[in-house]
Amino acid sequence: MINSLVDKIYLITTLNSSRFDYISNHLKENDINYELFIATNYKLFSNDTNVIDSGEETRPALSLLSSFISIIYSAKLHNYNSIAILEDDCFFVENWKEKFQNFYSNIPSDWDLINLGYHPLHESDTIKEKINDFVYKPLNYHHTSHCMVVKNTCFDEYININNKFKYTMPSDYVFNEIYKNPSYKSFYPVEKFVYQLSVRNVGYEISGADLRFKSLIYDT
Repeated sequence: MINSLVDKIYLITTLNSSRFDYISNHLKENDINYELFIATNYKLFSNDTNVIDSGEETRPALSLLSSFISIIYSAKLHNYNSIAILEDDCFFVENWKEKFQNFYSNIPSDWDLINLGYHPLHESDTIKEKINDFVYKPLNYHHTSHCMVVKNTCFDEYININNKFKYTMPSDYVFNEIYKNPSYKSFYPVEKFVYQLSVRNVGYEISGADLRFKSLIYDT
């Protein structure tokens, strides 16, 4: 499914991660092949560099942001047409392949960016356009980036946005800036099928998964 869609799937994890056994087994069970990417420990970055998330400074988010940037650069150097970037707390529901097929077969062929794992942290601040019964187009703040599919048409834009904001914006907010740009065609599924096991909000139910991980973003 996803492997046939992209040139490479990257999996972001951390050194000595408590999640790796879970995610490696989960992806194997779902026939998803990947290349492992170990995130740089945020403590190796200058203390003057902080990511601003919801108005608060957070150091651990630097690890995730730097991983996305490095992966995008790697994809550029390899001349990949498209890539998928997964975080190590992804959970694919049992019938995700059917839902994925319904979604992907109904998006325009000239797509630039797909957020397969989108879920709203704050539904009230999101704006979206319904394309059809299977596809939404995000128009502003659609948080979370644990399962992104990125085409080479927006590699440079992702890098340029980070340069513009001096590497202070969380990775999902960088993608938000692309959603808001009418030059790029971004989409996400109406029916959710890729969830995040370490969530920070209440009321995020995941069918078929009791496992939860502590969020590392605010674990300073």
